[in-house]
Amino acid sequence: ILLDDAASLFDDFHSLPAAERDVLRESIGSMSRGMSDFTARKRGGELRLGSLQEVNEYCFFVAGVVGEVLTDLAGKHLSNLSAGKPTLPDAFRFGFFLQKINLLKDQAGDEREGRFLVPSRPELRASLARDADGAFSYILSLPHGPDGFRLFCAWCFFLGLASLPFIEAAWASGDRNKISRADTERLLAAVEEAVENDHQLQILFAGAAEMGVFETIGGERDRTDRKGERTSSTHWLADFRRRYRGALTDLELTELDMAGSGNRK
Repeated sequence: ILLDDAASLFDDFHSLPAAERDVLRESIGSMSRGMSDFTARKRGGELRLGSLQEVNEYCFFVAGVVGEVLTDLAGKHLSNLSAGKPTLPDAFRFGFFLQKINLLKDQAGDEREGRFLVPSRPELRASLARDADGAFSYILSLPHGPDGFRLFCAWCFFLGLASLPFIEAAWASGDRNKISRADTERLLAAVEEAVENDHQLQILFAGAAEMGVFETIGGERDRTDRKGERTSSTHWLADFRRRYRGALTDLELTELDMAGSGNRK
């Protein structure tokens, strides 16, 4: 279906201003190179991720790069975007968070089709805490105003948070379980009402944490140890730069908790 629509997609792409085409072209190139690498890892038609660090690397190319391109494109249209100075690591965490929600939601169906993307469900769920913190910081850094960019991101984020208990209940029972349309409408309305007030957004976010929507991740010592291991892996960074040619620094890449040299299974 995608190939059938390719002509229309390329027409749309070439109708964009040159600056926007450049942003999209480079980001799509990174996604393509990254996903080609994961395709090459398949064995017997199956893709298996062996650690949380590999999951983060997968999320980097599937969704993190989308956070980067979203920020770059918004920067070309929102004159006040630089005022809040959203950071690229937070933009990637925003993508990580939303993609991990999808991985948890789709795990059963993915595995029936040979995609084993969740090596440890409790570990993946726990990692959401750090991703959520970064994603929420990203939203708070976005400018206020009528353009709708902040609201769009906040809707996606809070809907992901609210869906998680239903996703976990569906996994435990094996039955279809999802947030109701009425609850979704109430949530979106609440986010829309609060979106221009950082304090009100923080109250919504704190309420989700207090309800146990996600668990806390491991201690600072564990994160520091892993980061140090990957920082020393110049081979891994060089290989990663072959696929990713965006603006993240080497230090920022290592702080995103991805698979360094020797960590892949």
